[in-house]
Amino acid sequence: MKEKSESHYAVLIEKVLDQQASTEEFRSLESAIISRPEVRDLYLELSSQHTLLRQTSGAGLLTPLSHSLAAPQAGTVNENLTKSPKHLRYQIGMAIASLAAVLALAYAWITPPVPSEDSHGKLTKSASARWGECTLPTTTESFFGAGELELLEGTAEIILHSGVSIQLEAPVRFEILNAMKTYVHYGTAVANVPDGAEGFRMDTPDAEVTDFGTIFAVSVNATGQSTVDVIEGEVEIFRPTQQIRQRLTDKKESWEMSRPPTPLEAPQHFLPLSAGTGRHGSVIANNDQSHLQQNLLLVKHPGDTSHAYTRKAYLRFDLTQANLEQCRTLSLSLNQVQSPYGLAAFVTDCHFTIHMLKTEETWPDTLTWQTAPASDLNNRPFALDRANTQPIGTFTIPEGQQEGQIEVPLDKLPMNTLENRQSLTLIITRDTAETSKLGLAHAFSNQNSLTAQEPRLILHKH
Repeated sequence: MKEKSESHYAVLIEKVLDQQASTEEFRSLESAIISRPEVRDLYLELSSQHTLLRQTSGAGLLTPLSHSLAAPQAGTVNENLTKSPKHLRYQIGMAIASLAAVLALAYAWITPPVPSEDSHGKLTKSASARWGECTLPTTTESFFGAGELELLEGTAEIILHSGVSIQLEAPVRFEILNAMKTYVHYGTAVANVPDGAEGFRMDTPDAEVTDFGTIFAVSVNATGQSTVDVIEGEVEIFRPTQQIRQRLTDKKESWEMSRPPTPLEAPQHFLPLSAGTGRHGSVIANNDQSHLQQNLLLVKHPGDTSHAYTRKAYLRFDLTQANLEQCRTLSLSLNQVQSPYGLAAFVTDCHFTIHMLKTEETWPDTLTWQTAPASDLNNRPFALDRANTQPIGTFTIPEGQQEGQIEVPLDKLPMNTLENRQSLTLIITRDTAETSKLGLAHAFSNQNSLTAQEPRLILHKH
């Protein structure tokens, strides 16, 4: 073997053993091993020390090969030399077959799975997901055919072979019929339909929704009634029971829907928001009260393009109702609930900050963006007077999470400043901007909620 040729095949063999060779390089080496004995000998020499071959030897693929072609030890006779040329050719043929098997196995290890003929798409992503009864696989990158997915918590993304991307938001039961037709039994699904996939359908118990090149959301409530929100483009909605067919575009108003959260049990040592003169409120930059609710604390950071929909939440705890003498630290307990505004598919992991009002200001009768305590309209995006507020805690809500109890340590709160105070005002802002103006406005229960626990200060004595 020439030096240049030996160097070339040595590099190629190392790439194969390291599982870094391309398909063409695999085929080139396989062909050389079969046709050139010197390449086969070099392969055996280099592979004998390699981790891949050591691991594979346990399967019985390489041990016969190394034994059949190894040089005889001193004082022994190699049995292969005593056999007939015909039998020796058979042994070499078996060795080549073993090498080919090793190459095929290595190639299979680094080749990604391919969809079967009856596959319609795959699950590409999930966040904070808890699955219910599913007839399809729930591990990411799994291909699937027709079947159902039930998502109890979190979010998930599906990419169909038609190119349609679908975001599922729990709780939802979603059925894939084929790459161009799906069904929402209940819950919310958001479809992004690319060019070339026009005609994609997402049906519900009471409607057939056909796409005309768009991004749209479908939601089905517990009674089977569905609503459609066109985010971009146009869809056609057909309601069979009424024999009504209509076109819906993104010029129509978005739908809103809330789900009842699950009540949580109260802790032992806490100060509820409703005690004494406790108070709460949410404010929005454009002061549009239709985007606020009396039983929710709403927090949103849409970014500069939709600054008018920025929201922040206020809490005032009556400290005269708490015994803080032996309290060393505080934490804030919040109960996240399903939000009636926006879609979780358009927010990532979201980071929040809890600010403390340094002074005790009198709250106005009606909170607005302009009149709320510590407002400074020149400080975008939250209009907070930084001189009169102090960050005392942070927390993160993972992508896909839409409800659950959250306890935030107020580890930067100077406890000595509370000794002579009558109240403590906290302001909650979201630092993470969303990726679309229709992103989720995070919602937390307040003292008006009938089904979820109100905010509380947890008193830690140790």
